[in-house]
Amino acid sequence: MPRQDKSGKGGPGAGAPSKSGTNENDVLDGSGGSFRLEGFDGDDLYIVDDVGDEVVEKPNRGTDTVAASITYTLPRNVENLTLTGSAAIDGTGNDDANEITGNAGNNRLFGLSGDDILSGGAGDDIIDGGDGIDTAVYGGLSSAYSLTRLADGSWRVVHLASGDTDTLTGIERLAFDDGVFAPDDLLGDGPVANDDTAVMLEDEATLIDVLGNDQGNGLSIVSVSGGALGTTVIASDGKVQYEAAPDAAGTDTLTYEIVDAAGRRSTATIQVQIDEVNDAPVAVADDAATSEGSAVTIDVLANDTDVDGDTLSVESLGTAVHGSVSLDAQGRVIYTPEAGFSGTDSFTYTVGDGRGGSGSGTVTVSVAAGEPDPDPGSDPEEPGSETPPYYVTNLFNDAWRMNAPEPYGTSAVVTFTFLDSTPSYYQNGLNSSVYTDTFAAFNETERQVTRDALAAISDFANIEFVEVSSPELAQVTFGFADLGFAAGTTLSPSGDGTGYSDNDIWLNVDYRSGSFVVGSEEYKTLIHEIGHALGLDHVGPGIGWEENHRSYTVMSYSDPLGLAYEPSTYMLFDIATLQYLYGANTGFRTGNDVYRFGEFDQQLKTIWDGGGYDTVDFSAASYGVEIDLREGGFGSADPYASNTFSVAYGTVLEAAIGGAYGDRLIGNSSDNVLTGGGGADVFVLGSDWGQDRITDFVRGVDVLDLSATGLSWSDLSVSETGGDTVISSGSNRVVLEGVTGLDAGDFLMA
Repeated sequence: MPRQDKSGKGGPGAGAPSKSGTNENDVLDGSGGSFRLEGFDGDDLYIVDDVGDEVVEKPNRGTDTVAASITYTLPRNVENLTLTGSAAIDGTGNDDANEITGNAGNNRLFGLSGDDILSGGAGDDIIDGGDGIDTAVYGGLSSAYSLTRLADGSWRVVHLASGDTDTLTGIERLAFDDGVFAPDDLLGDGPVANDDTAVMLEDEATLIDVLGNDQGNGLSIVSVSGGALGTTVIASDGKVQYEAAPDAAGTDTLTYEIVDAAGRRSTATIQVQIDEVNDAPVAVADDAATSEGSAVTIDVLANDTDVDGDTLSVESLGTAVHGSVSLDAQGRVIYTPEAGFSGTDSFTYTVGDGRGGSGSGTVTVSVAAGEPDPDPGSDPEEPGSETPPYYVTNLFNDAWRMNAPEPYGTSAVVTFTFLDSTPSYYQNGLNSSVYTDTFAAFNETERQVTRDALAAISDFANIEFVEVSSPELAQVTFGFADLGFAAGTTLSPSGDGTGYSDNDIWLNVDYRSGSFVVGSEEYKTLIHEIGHALGLDHVGPGIGWEENHRSYTVMSYSDPLGLAYEPSTYMLFDIATLQYLYGANTGFRTGNDVYRFGEFDQQLKTIWDGGGYDTVDFSAASYGVEIDLREGGFGSADPYASNTFSVAYGTVLEAAIGGAYGDRLIGNSSDNVLTGGGGADVFVLGSDWGQDRITDFVRGVDVLDLSATGLSWSDLSVSETGGDTVISSGSNRVVLEGVTGLDAGDFLMA
């Protein structure tokens, strides 16, 4: 077949005059010579008629087309090729998904890689799709053509009216006005979808291979509809994922539709049988109040629930430290405080549904003191007797602390061990079969992570942890058991009535992953249960919903803003409460410490620092951050979330360094040095900001936020000295180093 002598491949064009496009849809005409044609944004059209024409296009800059009257190969980043005229010339694509269109002559079209669309136009054409899923396009109905498979596996397509004959290789689909077909399907029957069945348990999900019993070529699922008891998703592997709605049971019927490579469709049904599973009841914590020497009756079942509607009853009662508990004839709990006791007491109970399901709840009883004896003098207050803040009083249980009955703030020595078998005192009660039959020991990696977690507590609270050899010698033990739906639990099976409480920490055996990764669900559960052993309780009603999440305390069951990671340390309220109970370790980190970005990047943490000159250095941050130096303040080291790290009460930090992006730096009442780094930064000072320095304020870019001070622009004293700007109000002063000429536009005022 005759061919033109000249051909183009998007070059070379060296030294050729240039024509450049704009951000619009341009037509770059290379007719009449050799040109360098360079597009930009937009959908550009290049006209090529010379082998010296060079087309240059950058990636992701629109959908571009070359109209060539010569044999031509598409350069990179150009999507479409149209052959013009009527000469017998070739068109070749590139590695992208191309659209290649022939002219009125006899052409050879080559798709190469990518999912290409090729149209030969008039004439006798040779079309090779190459790699990918390629489509040959023809005008008119499929009935206007004849299709023949050749011995070498290629196809011959003949237009019956004109006699134009094309030879196809590497073509997976043929597109006509009446549909898109696989070549084989034009010679055979359409697809057949057959009904499917599946059986699953309540509250679970299942994958259904509906295509496994269907007939046809190149089948895929188009849609799944119907279903009153669950939801469906078409999975990436072509199966149907069905997830039953919570607590749904019975038979659900779905309809699905399939399509073959030729676009033909068929439908069938899926019948899903969901078998009921008994759901355990949920025991909700109860609170009660009485006075010294008076019993109180508590209907603990009143707020407990069972999704299956089973009748609930109290199966067992735990032991109260400072009183006795019993059941009356109506199944209510009677709590009687011991003589002379006032304060907070608690006990646990187990609720059952009569079908093997059970749940445990905690009852907290506040016992008010009677009238005190006249005070003959004004003795000094005992340590720890001061009234703690609300976030402390709502986060501990006095009966659980390890230094009882000593005053709050008294240091403690706590012994612990790792169980190698279930202790002997589990022989009766305490759901003993659960802990004996499903027992598993911590491996060495898990033990070391636990030791490190205990050591981290000693860093901020006056608790010394001592590892001992046996559970009989230990106040705290660690082991695994099958806890069902519970992640962990802390039991007190061996209280001896002295006011001291021993605690066995059990984690669900499902958490046996070989290690606890700090910041994981497993690690959060570990430190949550250790918190219980030391006296921390679940969040009380005095802490509002806006603080009842794990940015504030590991004892909460709520995730802050749906974060994908869990606390790596005890959090703000946890540290404050444990320090109230046992005293603060002010000897930890008393040097000049630096807290760097890598330690906080997308982690939930709280900083406790005993003294020295300390710096939060986030200069390595890869996004804008917030650093709040105030005690109790929250910063952010996450591009999508706030309040990811905090500063413990009693901690004083002196300096903050931002990164290359727009940051927010908040000072405290000590003398701070703030460095924003790059980006548009906001420096925030409060009403008692001290003697501060900002090292890199950029006029017109950065902002000094004094809105929290209540001051107006006229209340400030602004002066310039030695190339610096000094801003004062009363005893507070901030120096902006190396910048002058500031005006009100550089400030944010009240």
